[in-house]
Amino acid sequence: MRPGWLFQAHFVGWVAASLVAFGSSLSAAEVSEAEVRREGDRYRLHVVARIDAVPAAVWALLTDFHALERLHHSVQESTYLGRTFEGAERVRIRMHPCVLFFCVDATQVVEFRSTGAGQLLADFERRDSLFDFGRLKWRLAGAPNTGTDLVFNAELAPAFWIPPLFGPWILKRALRETATDIVTNLDRLSRSAVP
Repeated sequence: MRPGWLFQAHFVGWVAASLVAFGSSLSAAEVSEAEVRREGDRYRLHVVARIDAVPAAVWALLTDFHALERLHHSVQESTYLGRTFEGAERVRIRMHPCVLFFCVDATQVVEFRSTGAGQLLADFERRDSLFDFGRLKWRLAGAPNTGTDLVFNAELAPAFWIPPLFGPWILKRALRETATDIVTNLDRLSRSAVP
């Protein structure tokens, strides 16, 4: 039996794209708000962070669909599948996340689209997905010579059983650990991309 809930813990942390972190482990990035809550069968995330790099550099990393593995070690490969008729960018993400002593190979197709200046929307494709519903929203703001204010929201409904006693706790813990790594990588990579 595939431990889908373990995969979700790391995948959600990655797609949060750098986001539910705690400031003590960060050097330049700062998280002023970080909330993960469960409402019925859905998990909702809200994060406000500041990254010490210009918005264009952060945007370039979030939309480099050929190299999303740079954001977290559990991402093995991201493959750009092309543009849909409606203008969305389809990306297949192959992952090998591990939680405690359990590891799993999994793949998720995500459709990304820009919904305005500095705004990125991502919807999970349901076919062969571990999610009944998945939607992520990023909003970046900042002047060309300043840092980036990042607001992230996510709504996710797993399509698999989560153990009621420890499952939600493990999921939230994995979200925080994974996202802390991603925030650090996003900050580091975006600053190093600026000459």
